[in-house]
Amino acid sequence: EQNPAIDFVVMGEGELTFNDLMDALNRGKTNFKEISGLASREKGKVVFGPVRELIPDLDALPLPAYDLFPMEKYVGHTYWKPFMEIVTSRGCPHGCTFCYEWSEHDPRALKHFNKWRAKSAKRVVDEVELLEKKFGVKVIVIQEDNFNVNGKRAREFCEEKLKRGLNMKWVSLGCASDWVRAEKDIPLMKKAGMFIGVFGIEVASDQELRNLAKGVTIEQIYKTIEILRSNDIAIVGDIMIGFDYDTEQIIKDRFAFADKVDPDILWIGYLTPPPGSPLWTDAVKRGWVDPKNIDILKWDFLHPVVPTKYLSIGDLGRLGAWCMREFFSKPGRIHRILESNFDPLAKLCFQDVMNNVPRWEAGAMEGKLHV
Repeated sequence: EQNPAIDFVVMGEGELTFNDLMDALNRGKTNFKEISGLASREKGKVVFGPVRELIPDLDALPLPAYDLFPMEKYVGHTYWKPFMEIVTSRGCPHGCTFCYEWSEHDPRALKHFNKWRAKSAKRVVDEVELLEKKFGVKVIVIQEDNFNVNGKRAREFCEEKLKRGLNMKWVSLGCASDWVRAEKDIPLMKKAGMFIGVFGIEVASDQELRNLAKGVTIEQIYKTIEILRSNDIAIVGDIMIGFDYDTEQIIKDRFAFADKVDPDILWIGYLTPPPGSPLWTDAVKRGWVDPKNIDILKWDFLHPVVPTKYLSIGDLGRLGAWCMREFFSKPGRIHRILESNFDPLAKLCFQDVMNNVPRWEAGAMEGKLHV
């Protein structure tokens, strides 16, 4: 609304809306308010089309046109090349208050958030096969909130990938509760090429987890570490800092808990209120966020963007840097990982992150992000 350079905004899933918009433009239409999922301008005012309903069958979407991408430029953690991220499902059955997924949906239809839909296992393996055989991709990150929501689908994916003789390695994300439920499937997932598991530790108590509507427990966090480590799967754990009640001591206590839980790689996520989320509404109400004056390039969970009651944005950057330095300076942890049976790609990932901690720290202290 405030940027006159923007003519259209697609709200929610974009494939069908964008197709309808292109069709309307090709036909010379100048009125777009009937296009579902589209915001447009009419006589200087922003008008909204009807809510676009979710695509019920994701298999109906064509494979991505990877031939139009500069595939050789996609690199993961310096050493993973060729590399690609794919998304095999949409939505999430959980409802974490801080999740970026809230901003993925039309704010008039936030009920869509909890509707988990997935491409079939065969359809996902079709995409993996295309990436491996045509583009030589060696590593993928399945970049979605919970790959293990449907255990049957996860097993079918692994079995189909093995059946086709595909060698691509992969990284999977999930909630602790879903990793625990998938315990019996982890050996199959490892056999099918999974070498890193990622999950959110987030905070240090069951009460905090309940406040975030996370749907997991501290017991499940410890159990996830046990399950993945016993299968020689490297573990990335994430903690969040920047909640309104966070003090320096609370953040250091949260780090101490994550250090005790002991993932192989720690990542720091700064609380970032996604537009449309409950956190966003609260931050605007408190005056911590001015919707008309935000640096959207920093709205990525990797930059501190909102102060707490007790800490400035600069304080949060400093504490995030402290957490990373402390975690990756433990000789025992470094030795354990280098001597482990992890896939060499996981060890290279650890080495890459560890080597970049000094630059990450310097950037965080200046409010910048080092990539």
